[in-house]
Amino acid sequence: GDYQYILTSDATEEGLIDVLATRPNQSSLYDRDEVQKLISDIKGQKGYMKGFLETLNELYDGWARGRIRAAKSTKDTQVNFVQYLMGIRSQFQENLELSDFKSGWGPRNVFVRGESPERTRENSRLAQGKHGHNKVDRGLQRLAQTLTKARDFWSSKKEVTRETPYRMRFDEDAWERQTDWEWDVKEFFKDHPRYEYLKPSIERMSINVMKVAILFAMMEQRDQVSMEDVLNAHYIACQWVEDLVVIVEGVSESYELRHMRALEDYIISKDGLVSVAAAFKWAVSNGMKRREFYEAIESMTEMDILKIVEDKRGKRSLSYGFKSG
Repeated sequence: GDYQYILTSDATEEGLIDVLATRPNQSSLYDRDEVQKLISDIKGQKGYMKGFLETLNELYDGWARGRIRAAKSTKDTQVNFVQYLMGIRSQFQENLELSDFKSGWGPRNVFVRGESPERTRENSRLAQGKHGHNKVDRGLQRLAQTLTKARDFWSSKKEVTRETPYRMRFDEDAWERQTDWEWDVKEFFKDHPRYEYLKPSIERMSINVMKVAILFAMMEQRDQVSMEDVLNAHYIACQWVEDLVVIVEGVSESYELRHMRALEDYIISKDGLVSVAAAFKWAVSNGMKRREFYEAIESMTEMDILKIVEDKRGKRSLSYGFKSG
């Protein structure tokens, strides 16, 4: 059709805002591979990437903020912005911190894992194409046709415009089930050791689950959301929640490992022996919380990397290589 959604796979903050300023109330897709590199560049405070996560947060909330510059200025613009990011999960997790999930960018995302199937001799073989024959994914083709028909239907309704939101309604039982979703999921995970980081994402996710239920109704050209739409959305969300927990736990493990490595390097720099008090002061000054500090010590002593000893002055100390001072 005539609808152009995909923006680019690479953009600076300023470039992205400039393009979106020309697309008020239009759907725009930012498609980016190697997300681990994107996060690494942002966290590394590369000049042109500084503030990029904050910009993505604002775009998620529906606004491209106006900028005043010598060469070009833009006004505040309402946008419908979608980011589709892909990458290697282990490297992605290593570049994030748990604080990213407490507020800001983390909770605004829906995380989906794509696990590779086990390789066999048979599925590793390449199939030859037939001369003059293009292989077509019939399932994808049917989905595209359904979406195109739905898009044309909603575009043809006179009361539907980009500038004026169209109000969808839920059946009463469907609305009650949908509004219970967030409560039920938070109740299920309230005793999880990383609940404080899961909670903001679950709260944001409830909005996305509601949107999916609405999209199911819109695909069938209905303006009333049924219980079936809600249950289908909840079925999809079950995988989202599972993947969210895996990602947060993975970031937690990477985060704790970084703490352990940093603490180990600090103790080695002190000739392998430092008082617990001095190590704690160093840890706090480097952004580590009290609980994180003692968890790191506990893990490292269990792994025989450190040992708690008394130095010559009788102070409780951390020994690397088991020095006694």
